[in-house]
Amino acid sequence: MERKKRKQTTVTVDRALYDLCKQVINKYEYKLALMRIRNVSDLFEVSLLYFLEHELKINPTEFIEKE
Repeated sequence: MERKKRKQTTVTVDRALYDLCKQVINKYEYKLALMRIRNVSDLFEVSLLYFLEHELKINPTEFIEKE
């Protein structure tokens, strides 16, 4: 029973995250057609990078580790 409840919570959080990311992308009129978004994680990453770059004027590549 506890496991089922936990799974429902995860779905709710994922949906909330998805909706939030969609709002961020829509607000900035980002061209989703150019992106290859496969899942919620990709959607979050795209919206976060766009927000960093265009709203906060931070270069996202500064945070990417070089191999």
